[in-house]
Amino acid sequence: MSVVTLDTLSPGHEATIESLDLDAGFRQRLQALGLRCGRPLSVERQAALGGPLVVRVGPVQLMLRRCDAHGITVRLSA
Repeated sequence: MSVVTLDTLSPGHEATIESLDLDAGFRQRLQALGLRCGRPLSVERQAALGGPLVVRVGPVQLMLRRCDAHGITVRLSA
């Protein structure tokens, strides 16, 4: 299993969150929504031309800018 940043995943990929390398306030907001280390997530959609990603973590679906997704390290599922 390899470790990559969230912004490199394509729709349909599943992974487990390894770390959130983001500023403290934004990291706390994402953690409140369920994005915590060890939680599985999946990429549902991505906008064209480097637009945002739609990510699902449990029952929560959220949209992340690519620059924010670059700060989230994930481990790809087998």
